[in-house]
Amino acid sequence: MIRRLLRAMALVVVLAIPAAAFAGVDKFEPARGFKAKELSQYQRVAVEPLVDAVEDKLKDADKESERRKVIAAAGQAFADALIKRLTESGKFESVARAPGTNATLLVGGRITRYVPGNAVARYSGVFGRSKFRARVELKDAASGKVLGGIEVDVASSMIPGAVNMIQSIGQFMEGTAIRTRDEILIARGDLKREETGRQGRAREKYSD
Repeated sequence: MIRRLLRAMALVVVLAIPAAAFAGVDKFEPARGFKAKELSQYQRVAVEPLVDAVEDKLKDADKESERRKVIAAAGQAFADALIKRLTESGKFESVARAPGTNATLLVGGRITRYVPGNAVARYSGVFGRSKFRARVELKDAASGKVLGGIEVDVASSMIPGAVNMIQSIGQFMEGTAIRTRDEILIARGDLKREETGRQGRAREKYSD
């Protein structure tokens, strides 16, 4: 009985982690003069880690130094997860780490907010929430021209409970990468939004 209960709790945890990250990834916003479906001309993609662009700093120098290492690790974790998901999609001839070459879509960006939160406080649901915000940018690797971007803004759940305790920045990267991958494929015309199973305003279609 106890083992069955533990297995059920573990399943809830696994399902809840990506769900939390799904809440804050916007659709691809093309740059001025560029149409989203023009992304389909790129058959190769290269991904670079998100760079640290968080402006706020901690007063304690040691804690701040350690915090910056964690932010850098989050940027790398996002890139690793996105490479995996783009490869699995089978929509590109190649998916690699940056730098890219000619006729390559370069995916990168910057982290603009990072709040690790507090696991114990998160149990209440209101306090200690983990928060992560980033701007994912898509560029033409040859020219460096920005083709558009995707805004990412995720946070741990406000619903109290044990699941909320384990939601952190690290767990968000996998779910965020899945959503980012989907937004790129939708913009290219490789995937229809309803095929993702997500509801609400996110069901808006792209138009030429």
